Formats: sequence, structure tokens, C-alpha cells
Amino acid sequence: MNPSLAQLVRKWHRTYSNKNQWEFVYDYGNDDASEDLKAGYLKYIKYESTNYPAILIEDNRAVIGEFRRLEWGRNSEWHKTIHSDIELIAADPRFFPKLERAMQFLVRARDRRAENEKKFAAEEMALLKQVLK
Repeated sequence: MNPSLAQLVRKWHRTYSNKNQWEFVYDYGNDDASEDLKAGYLKYIKYESTNYPAILIEDNRAVIGEFRRLEWGRNSEWHKTIHSDIELIAADPRFFPKLERAMQFLVRARDRRAENEKKFAAEEMALLKQVLK
């Protein structure tokens, strides 16, 4: 029996990837509480927030998305994002370098988004002060 892509990504992440802010976890089967070795997630865990980047590894593909915390509980679930249209296929010989670059992009995109949120908040405060004069 050959290892699944999720198992290969887990081994790659543990052995070769230098992205220590990321962790790999297997998905859980719906019928029972056992791990599904055919699907897993690379999750960016550096920041504790309601949403954080994640890459779904399933069958022979990787899909970019994010985990969103559910409002009524502590659990979170994976959702597609604007980046989810781009899939990485395992048959591509550059799969792991592309996966590494996708992880780097998601970290930088998160930092850019945070910087833009700060600028937007400052502009909104200035506009509100002008409106309330």
C-alpha cells in the first residue's frame, strides 16, 4: 500500500520544511474519532485569531483556504477563500517547492492584510473625527 499525499506532506513538513509556525494535522473521519490518513491540513498557528491560513491536502491535490473559528464554540472548520481557485496537483514534480512558496505567500499576505487594516482604521478614525466636528 502506497502512502497517501497527506502522509507524504506530513513527512515532508517534519523533515524538510523550515516553516516552524506551521503544523500538519490529519483530518478526522466523520463516522468515528479516528484520523483520516488520506486528508490533512497544513495550518499556520503563529497567531491566535479567529481566522488563520490553512492548506487542505486531500487525494492528490492541495487547496488553499483558512480555518475559521465558529462563533458559538471553540472548534474551527476549514473554508475556501479567494485563493482556493488555485490548486496544487501532486503529479507536478515541483509540488513541494510550490507548496513551500504557497505557505510563504500566505504568511506575507496575512502580514500585508494586517498592515492594511491598521491604515484603514487610522483613515476611518480621521474621517469620523471630521464628521463629528
